[in-house]
Amino acid sequence: AHPGEAAAKKALDALRRKVETKLDHELEDGWTVDWKTSATSGKSEKVYTDPEGVELWGDGQALTHVKSMLEARRLADKRKALEAMQAELALEEAKFQAEREEEERKIREQFEEEERKIAEMERANAEAAARAAEEIRRRE
Repeated sequence: AHPGEAAAKKALDALRRKVETKLDHELEDGWTVDWKTSATSGKSEKVYTDPEGVELWGDGQALTHVKSMLEARRLADKRKALEAMQAELALEEAKFQAEREEEERKIREQFEEEERKIAEMERANAEAAARAAEEIRRRE
């Protein structure tokens, strides 16, 4: 019960226009249409087949299918963007951690250097005091 090639082209063009108008999307190549007898109504109805081979009875099912496919794509794109942001964040956090550790190391080294200088000065003062005390004892 196939109305012919011209009817198939007309039906696909109509679906293409509906998809563009209602979903702001251009229908991909590879869609086909045929007419099959409905088991419930006994009438010949349009059956669209998407590029993956999914059969969809009538314009309503086809539009719903395209809408669902677009939503799945949108969510997949959002997931990819989120994963990219998470990777970028992890990289920034690692860089920040490395910089912070480097700063802490420099501060620790400066502190240790100051402590070493103080200890040297204290040792030098103690030696000077011991020499002075020795000098005083010798003079007595």
